[in-house]
Amino acid sequence: MTMRNGHRIILTLISSGALLAACSTSRTESPPDTVSVTTTSNPITTTTQPEGLRAFATQLQNAVTTDLERDPQLRAEIVQIRVRGNNLSAAAGIGDPQTGTPINPSASFRIASVTKTFVAAATLKLIEVDRFGVDDSIEPLIPTSLNEALTRGGYQPRIITVRQLLTHTSGIVDFTFGPGLDYVGQVMADPQRVWTRQDQVDLAMLGEPVAPPGTTYHYSDTGYALLGAIIEQATGDDLGASLRSLLDYEGLGLNHTYLELIEPAPEGQSPRAHQFFGELDTFDWSPTIDLFGGGGLVSTLDDLLNFFTALHEGNVFSSESSLELMHAIPETNTDVRVPGDPTPYAAGAGIFRSDLNGVTCWSHEGFWGVRVGYCPELDSGFALSISQATRSVEYNPELVGTVIAEAMTTRSR
Repeated sequence: MTMRNGHRIILTLISSGALLAACSTSRTESPPDTVSVTTTSNPITTTTQPEGLRAFATQLQNAVTTDLERDPQLRAEIVQIRVRGNNLSAAAGIGDPQTGTPINPSASFRIASVTKTFVAAATLKLIEVDRFGVDDSIEPLIPTSLNEALTRGGYQPRIITVRQLLTHTSGIVDFTFGPGLDYVGQVMADPQRVWTRQDQVDLAMLGEPVAPPGTTYHYSDTGYALLGAIIEQATGDDLGASLRSLLDYEGLGLNHTYLELIEPAPEGQSPRAHQFFGELDTFDWSPTIDLFGGGGLVSTLDDLLNFFTALHEGNVFSSESSLELMHAIPETNTDVRVPGDPTPYAAGAGIFRSDLNGVTCWSHEGFWGVRVGYCPELDSGFALSISQATRSVEYNPELVGTVIAEAMTTRSR
């Protein structure tokens, strides 16, 4: 693998299109900034000294600061790069606009759809202990009320499998962006509304089924809400406690990850950053808009990198076959798109693959400008949050992406 190849694959991961188009607005404050280089603590092993990464510190900070200067939509950006156990992080902007407090790389934030990787891994953990099979029907695995809703919507739960929910091939329409459902409009009209999983599945049933199960890819928050119900029914516990137990947060060093509203914030948790939908500060929006399996976790850059690293170093699953199952790409999923993102991916179970010239990286993104990726061959990964669901045309992800690519592919550590 050449450095150029590494650059291109990582830029592919980072340089996704905006989730939603937005108009430019003005901002007058100068973004404060911070940069730090550290080594990770257990369970991630530090194998080299951080001097090599430190060479990229100024470049990374300049790129993050420039992002905010160029795009008036962005209030804050935090980035962390991990290369063989060493971390480089940078931050710019305001974490809390009400107090003017600068954002810190250790800030916590809603990770939105990156939650799906956690939910998929927890589902596979249950499969490991034979609570159900990956090709089992979901009909006996979900509550009666959800089965009834699916039937009313024109689906046959008995022929939909767990695997199809995991890989977005169930044919169940996405309640978030499904045609004619206007979920985003309903949320914006009443951001304090308390939603339930049943509400969201019922909303999806107002749309048309996308396709027969197993025949096409369709990214579906509805499918992951159903996986959340499967996990709860299998464990007899709420989703937050189930994810924490099944994935062994403590053992993986996930000290700042929790399911909002369902679990309390961990002791000593850094303040949750304000995240925006255009000009709208969504900090006080009900977490139930994205809580039941498709999203809902609050985490940090460090925790996200801990989790993605642990996944690929064999520290999450008991069997290598479980990671292989997570990485397996159905024929329908070899060239897919995430809503609002023109980047081509291959979709596995709660995780997306990008390949170029033999380099394989695995990633997921979240609605609020969150992205995490890990490249096993490079033993390196990155996580970032721009605290914004929309981006103006001035936003150029290649500024930060180029620094990440160079840091992850430069061998002279």
